[in-house]
Amino acid sequence: MSAMTDLAVSQVRRHPGRIVAVLLAVMISVGYLTATLGFMATERQAVAASVTARTAVADVVVSSEDGLAAPLAKQLAAVRTAPGVKDVELGYQAGGNINQTPLTLTSMPQSPSLMWATLASGRWPTDDHQIAIGRTTAAAQNLSVGDTVAIDAGHGDKQLTVTGITDETRSLFSGQAQNGFVVPGFFTSVTDPGGNLLVVGDGSISPDQLAASLQHRLGTKLTAVTSADYGQQQLTGLADGADVLQNLLLIFGAIALLVGMILIVNTFLILLAQRRRQIGLLRAVGATGDQVRRSLLVEALITGVIGSILGVGLGIGVSAVAAGISGSLRAGLVIPPTVALAGGVGVIITLLAALGPSGRATRVSPLEALRPVPDTATDRRISFLTAIPSLLVASAGVALIAYGLHSRAQALLLCVAGSLLLALGVLIGVKLYFPALIRLLGLATRPLGPIGRLATNNTARNPGRAAATGAALMLATGLIVTLQVGAASVKQSTSLMFDQHYPVDVTVSSDTRLPAGVVDQVAAIDGITGVAPVRGVTAKVTTGDHQSAELRMISGNKINSVINPGAGSLPTDAILIDPLIAQSLGLSAGDTVTVGYRSWQRQLRIEPSRIAADDALVVSTGLMAQAAPQAPVTGVWAKAGPAADVVKINSALTKITKDHPDLILSGSLTSKATYGTLLDTLLTIATVLLGVAVLIALIGVGNTLGLSVIERGRESALLRALGLQRRQLRLMLGIEAVLLAVGGAIVGVAAGALFGWIGTEAVGTELDYPTVVFAMSAPQTILVGIVAVIAGVLASILPGRRAARSAPIEALADA
Repeated sequence: MSAMTDLAVSQVRRHPGRIVAVLLAVMISVGYLTATLGFMATERQAVAASVTARTAVADVVVSSEDGLAAPLAKQLAAVRTAPGVKDVELGYQAGGNINQTPLTLTSMPQSPSLMWATLASGRWPTDDHQIAIGRTTAAAQNLSVGDTVAIDAGHGDKQLTVTGITDETRSLFSGQAQNGFVVPGFFTSVTDPGGNLLVVGDGSISPDQLAASLQHRLGTKLTAVTSADYGQQQLTGLADGADVLQNLLLIFGAIALLVGMILIVNTFLILLAQRRRQIGLLRAVGATGDQVRRSLLVEALITGVIGSILGVGLGIGVSAVAAGISGSLRAGLVIPPTVALAGGVGVIITLLAALGPSGRATRVSPLEALRPVPDTATDRRISFLTAIPSLLVASAGVALIAYGLHSRAQALLLCVAGSLLLALGVLIGVKLYFPALIRLLGLATRPLGPIGRLATNNTARNPGRAAATGAALMLATGLIVTLQVGAASVKQSTSLMFDQHYPVDVTVSSDTRLPAGVVDQVAAIDGITGVAPVRGVTAKVTTGDHQSAELRMISGNKINSVINPGAGSLPTDAILIDPLIAQSLGLSAGDTVTVGYRSWQRQLRIEPSRIAADDALVVSTGLMAQAAPQAPVTGVWAKAGPAADVVKINSALTKITKDHPDLILSGSLTSKATYGTLLDTLLTIATVLLGVAVLIALIGVGNTLGLSVIERGRESALLRALGLQRRQLRLMLGIEAVLLAVGGAIVGVAAGALFGWIGTEAVGTELDYPTVVFAMSAPQTILVGIVAVIAGVLASILPGRRAARSAPIEALADA
């Protein structure tokens, strides 16, 4: 045993180049897992610092049952006089809006001991007409110190002056929220603000004892806990969201590991082919098959340990860079103990991947091992029994998918499970169809003459090896296309849903007459592609059962041009009414109502529509001309282009409303853009992460060609002896690599498109999408194919050089 171990160590030390591919696969896979674990742990710490910053400076936090500040204000004096209390202050929080974007308003503590935030520029507010905003809010709203901003905290817009920009703990999760800091007096005009009592102890008793004392004094309707316990409670809900993303990233890591295992298997097969004579000599001098296997496993163990150590180091570096980009590194880099598990996983997958090749080495007799590389006819004979498990698993997957798409309960879960089974069936049966696909693609190489035909035959000659490489490429490209198709489809389906729920991107309206020039100002905003002035009056609507309501009746001859696709349009034989108003009046589509304005009156058929949501009643220009020919322009509807900068549009609209405070802004532009940006960000992250799997798979293409070169040494030598030039041999290997890459990409793209559609349909069923749109980006799909071809060419360079470097006589002698 000791001799075989020494031999394994010697082989690794003397021939490190043999294990480079395995080291890369293990290092990338382990590095990915380590980076995911480290990055997510760092993000959690940054989130914790952000969420608990307000209360972390206190020793005890007192809260009411409903989270409101009013019950706490009544107990402020009692807490201040309690034993062990040095200082106490009521900290307020409330939700608001800034330019249609949610904003969290927080009161600044008056006591220096409770101050937690820091200023990046400017100063803190000193009265209830001033506000300090976070960096994220300032950037998103295009604001700076001295600007005036409209804040809606539940009682209409209130104009506040920005006095300062606060520094914030940034991360992938925190730092995206909009934050504002105001004086406590601001909250006197806010209905039912939330808050906590922040208590600082005098040091005479511990925080736990102080919390217990206050709890006893305050009774059961208020809760007193240490700030550490309160912070942990606040983080519980946020951790779930972080865990979801971490689990998603770890799934991608598992994919990278799976692709890496395929590469490692191929690499060890290459090592086995390179060392057949050495193994034969060992067997001839008395080494048993078990000893040879153990020697190879020791090599795998050494390789796995080295690769895992390098991978952990790489992952820590990547997590630090990623945390620096997201901003969470400022809270400190966290390396969780679980990175040791990632390293262990790297060692385990290396050993598992080496089991098959090492077992093959034990089945070779000494004399057979000393012969030239054996005929691979046995490997080429594929039993059609392989089709049975493949069809069974795939059929089960199709059945689950069909059931999921027709079941509203757990549709996404069923479809994901069915897709996994279907994908597994496709991978199990890859030996059956992949060689046929390679031969079909080989038709395109016929114009290249004998070189093209040889490349096609060589690629399809060993179905097992070609299928292993094809499976890795299918898995990597298929997942990328699945994400691309799924994200694009969900984005368009969601955009259509937003269009139907919020038909107009931007509306600027007034209760009376729109100020002169506002329509032109809106039209001049960069990113606005169309505007429609609307005229309006207040009309009376009476139902058949004599219910009545006064509603804003509007009209405009360009309204249809700015309504988003999918939301409908203004019919010529009916009027549109707000669905909520229609429901409150007991009306449904097709009912007739009486609409009157001054002396004009008409019975009209109604149609509930979200187009009328903001103005209650939309009529044709002809009806408006009859009812109120002199109706004033009371608003303007606008449509934004698909690539419009939402921040700039909102900033421009804010400047308009700053000059005219009575104007009301509405529309769906911000909501749609936020959702679209989120999907684009997640897609970009996922694509980059899956690029790890693609990289490993492409290394596998090079390894497959390397094994092919070794096994076909005599054949290559014979071709060279018959006149095949070196560049022709390199071209042949390049064509083989491209065939493998394109074949894997074709199956991956087709499967990815199918699974992306299935996922979108399932999401649409779960979320009750009115319409599910299938979307597939042609440029992105073409890019996958181009990358596959380029990667195939690059992967063939080293094997091609190796094959072409040997002289024909030397190659025949070695064979």
